[in-house]
Formats: sequence, structure tokens, C-alpha cells
Amino acid sequence: MTPRIEPPALPVMEPLFAIIREEAVRRQTRALVVGGYVRDRLLGGERARQIKEVDILVEGGGGLELARATAMRMGANPPVVFERFGTAHARIGDLDVEFVSTRAERYDPQSRKPDVRPASLDEDVMRRDFTVNTLLMDWDGTVLDLTGRGLRDLAERRIITPLDPRATFDEDPLRMLRAVRFATVLRFELDPAVISAIREAASRLGPPVVSMERIRDELRKLLLAQDVERGLKLLDETGLLVRILPQLEPGKGVEQGGWHSHDVFGHGLLAAQLAPPDLRTRLAALLHDVGKPATRDVKDGKITFIGHPEVGSTMAQD
Repeated sequence: MTPRIEPPALPVMEPLFAIIREEAVRRQTRALVVGGYVRDRLLGGERARQIKEVDILVEGGGGLELARATAMRMGANPPVVFERFGTAHARIGDLDVEFVSTRAERYDPQSRKPDVRPASLDEDVMRRDFTVNTLLMDWDGTVLDLTGRGLRDLAERRIITPLDPRATFDEDPLRMLRAVRFATVLRFELDPAVISAIREAASRLGPPVVSMERIRDELRKLLLAQDVERGLKLLDETGLLVRILPQLEPGKGVEQGGWHSHDVFGHGLLAAQLAPPDLRTRLAALLHDVGKPATRDVKDGKITFIGHPEVGSTMAQD
């Protein structure tokens, strides 16, 4: 039985969806909702209630024109257009709406920007990051699963790529960090093949292939997750944490003595978990003891870390 989302539009989005549908019909083009909106509506609960972003996929081109027409009819500012990538972003009320024409893209191994070409709907879906993000919704709420796996993986709470994960991560290594972020935020499991592929390619997460700005944006979202400690452990397990926050690595195995129940590394992760979900506070908790390994000493049989706040402050700023 084909699943259906009822109602297709959340109440606040009903006028937007109606206009997009009308404008697509006017232009004789096919437009579908794709990605996070569909995934989170199917998950339901708090995920569905917090939706503030919608991605619109336009088959065969015309995404930019649809974006402009929609923004104008909704009384919003003209969308920000990225001609090279065939995408447009519109801020409509409190919603972020992304329009994209079906496309395929390929990243050069030493480049931050992809080569983009027009593609079919099936090609576009298969080049996306994870199967749970490939799900499409038509305007009557019908859910389309072109990979044949998205609905199953959503039900089984699994993060897996539409293609071989090595190929998916080779195209854009940032997807490795996104995999961990989605597993953390959604409380899903990483497929073993994904874990293996990330470990193989972890060294590619960084300039010049992936800009620090893109890494920063993904890390911020992970650090605000409810189960941030699990996310940090997944980053460590997959070899990504040392690429992003190398200051934490020396704390592994550094015992602190006294009342501490964890080594310096584990203590930092636990502190981040116990901190309120504020980015600055979480980062401060995570990095507050990174100066301890460099200052560790034993005096009169007691472990000391004299000067570690000052050393750690310098390391955190780096």
C-alpha cells in the first residue's frame, strides 16, 4: 500500500503549498516535496511539529522560475538564486524554502565546489546523501520511494546511502559528518557499511576538499543535539573527531584521580552532555580540560594539572 501523509501541508504551510502547486501546473512542470519535510512528517511527533524548512524538487528544470513566482505571490523578497547550481532559497514568513531543479553533481577530489548537470528524477534521488532523505511527496500527500529502501530504512531507523557509501562520501566528504549528525539528532543507527566507509575516507574531511565553514555548520547542529555525548562518541568511533577537534585526542587514557570517574577525554564528552543546549556553553564544557594532558604531573603521590586552564584556553582558541 502506498503511504500517504495527511494532511499533506502543515496548517502554516497550506497557502505556500497551494501556490507552488498552482505555479507548477501553470508552467507545465512537475514539482515535489523532498527530503527532511517528508522524513519528519512520517516520523511524526516533535520532529513534525518543529519543521521550518521545505525543499522543493522540480523535474526537468524550472526550479529558479518557480521560486521567483512563488516568492512574488507570497509577498516575500525575491529568492537568493545560485544559477550555477540550479538552486534558489526563499525566506517566506518563518519558513526557509529551497527550490532545486533535478540534477546530478560531482565533486573533484581537490575542489570544494561540484560540477552540476541536469538529470532525471531518478538520478537526482540516487545522488542524495541518505535513503531517508530521498523520500518524495506529491501534493495529495502520496509518498514516493524511488530507491525502494527509504521507507524501510526510516522504519528501521537506519542511516545508509542510496549508492555505495564510498561513492557517496567520495562525491562530498561532508556527508560523513552529516551521517553522524543525522544518527545523533534522529537517534538512528549508522549502517555498518557507512561506518566502514567513513573510517576509510575520514582523512578527506577538511580543507581544501571541505571548507571549515561547512564543517562548522554541521558540527554546530550536532553539538545542540539532545544526546550530544553519543554523537561525539560516534565521531570518535569513525575517526572524524580527531579531524575536527584534535585538541580532545591527547585526553584519552589520561586519568585524573580523586573523584573523577572518567579520563580527561571521557570527562569532556560527559560535561558536554550535562551542559544546557547552548552552543557556547556546550563547547566550553567539551573543551574545558583540554589543557590537562600537557600539564599533568604527580607530586607527593597526587596527580596535578597546574596551569591547565591557561593552556587549555590557548588550545581551545586554536
